[in-house]
Amino acid sequence: MASQGTSSPKIHVLGFPVPGQGHITPMMHVCKKIAARDGFIVSFVNVESLHDEIIKHWRAPSNTDLRLVSIPLSWKIPHGLDAYTLTHSGVPLLCWPWGVEQNTNAKLVIHDWKIGAGFARGANGLIGRGDIEKTLREVMDGERGKQMKDTVEVLKCKARKAVESGGRSAASLDGFLKGLSSQ
Repeated sequence: MASQGTSSPKIHVLGFPVPGQGHITPMMHVCKKIAARDGFIVSFVNVESLHDEIIKHWRAPSNTDLRLVSIPLSWKIPHGLDAYTLTHSGVPLLCWPWGVEQNTNAKLVIHDWKIGAGFARGANGLIGRGDIEKTLREVMDGERGKQMKDTVEVLKCKARKAVESGGRSAASLDGFLKGLSSQ
């Protein structure tokens, strides 16, 4: 597909996040940044069951070739509840991993970044009501919860700087897109 006024073809980027918590919003931000560059067409793919909610928050930058496409698939997410939204609001995370990448995510959140808490499993492999209450109180009212909130604020500021023009993430994305453009 050629861009108007030039003979060089535009690179078509397809943004297709996993339709789950913490995936859609970050992918949307990346797609908007790519679309803001010359020489790119971006199609952001979402699922029909989330389309209306995404439309509410969709603001395509002006003068960009950014498209919103939906596919037929049902995937329900509680309104406004994803890790990206919560951590960007300064809220510590409670981790209760079930499997796959969730165990790695929980390790990062709890032990490496120190912005969340997990639950201890009893001898029977289950998490007890008392442990849930203890962990919730610790996060909501305890010193550890205050430390987590402070750490979230520090990380939030670092993340914002990284994605601003000239930041590390922005520079990495620019380098990647330049590499695509030069091929």
